[in-house]
Amino acid sequence: MGVQVDKPWCDDQAFGVNGLGSDSGVLAADTVYLEGVDKSFIEPRDWGTLIRLVSEDHADMVAKKRQSASSSAERLLNRLETASRAVGIPPRLEKLDPSVREKMVFALEKEAAELSEELYAGYPDSLDGRTLIIEFARGGKDGSSLPLAPPFGYRYSLSQLSEEILTKAVILYIW
Repeated sequence: MGVQVDKPWCDDQAFGVNGLGSDSGVLAADTVYLEGVDKSFIEPRDWGTLIRLVSEDHADMVAKKRQSASSSAERLLNRLETASRAVGIPPRLEKLDPSVREKMVFALEKEAAELSEELYAGYPDSLDGRTLIIEFARGGKDGSSLPLAPPFGYRYSLSQLSEEILTKAVILYIW
């Protein structure tokens, strides 16, 4: 029986896109992380940010650790900033006007709390006899020369996974 960790932090909500467009009166969050809804990252190293969050979630799942925070959205924003720093990206959210950050936290709170609960609800009683599937596609644009240069491609992506994950990892690559 497998255990699949599917997001929940690794989607547009994690990067504050939904509900924070310019019509909300809040800073359009895509100016911080994304070029726009259904667009790519402004900072390509944010692929590493996502992978760092996967490693963090894996460690919490193995330890059955439930993060406590007075605000799920504030915790999410702090996690994003910490994971971004780990891949060499300078702080972005800390530079926001405090009133803008407060509006972001308010706008994201319900969804961030639901994502946290979804994550915790997926913790299995035990990983014994189970297979954990972590899936990500790291191809490049058509015509890209291989191997892809960081922060693109599998070499970069795998380098961002935790040692705990990599020591037990098996890779199946189908082209």
